[in-house]
Amino acid sequence: MNTEKKDSTKSKFFDRYFDNDTAVENESETGILNSKVEVESNGVYNEISVTKTPSVISSGTVIQGNLNADNDIEVYGQVIGNIVSTGVVKVDGGSITGDIKANKILVKRSVIQGNLDSESMIDVVDDTQVTGMISGLDIVLNCQCKGNIYAGERLRLLESSIVKGDIQTKTIKIEEGSRVEGKLKMIK
Repeated sequence: MNTEKKDSTKSKFFDRYFDNDTAVENESETGILNSKVEVESNGVYNEISVTKTPSVISSGTVIQGNLNADNDIEVYGQVIGNIVSTGVVKVDGGSITGDIKANKILVKRSVIQGNLDSESMIDVVDDTQVTGMISGLDIVLNCQCKGNIYAGERLRLLESSIVKGDIQTKTIKIEEGSRVEGKLKMIK
């Protein structure tokens, strides 16, 4: 990619998302930003994470082994191994045999045989089956779950939830139609 085109692409990106002075670090030769951007706002520098291109496991693909990433991961196929990401892990119509640990976890129409562990949010919906523990700050479930759940802040069980395991949370909302077989412990 020639320098003029790269500068034009970078300029359009910054014009769209930032109207302040910016400093860029570690731009790859492809022109995709792969690090961080510092933005000056009223004399204070704030570090902002730039969204990186997600790694995609397409439908029909089988990965045997652990995945570790600093970017988002989207799984439409099958992974036999653990997934660790500093970003978002999205599983849509996929199958995971292993644990998932990420900043945010979004799962729908999938089968998970392993633990889900998030620093913030977990959403598991739309005809998903989870066999394993679920641990996060803010959790929304509308699935079948066989395993204990720990929600550091909030747990919301939507109308089609079936939970077979113990629950610990600060606050809980259980919609009509959901079922829980296990103990509930409210934490401070």
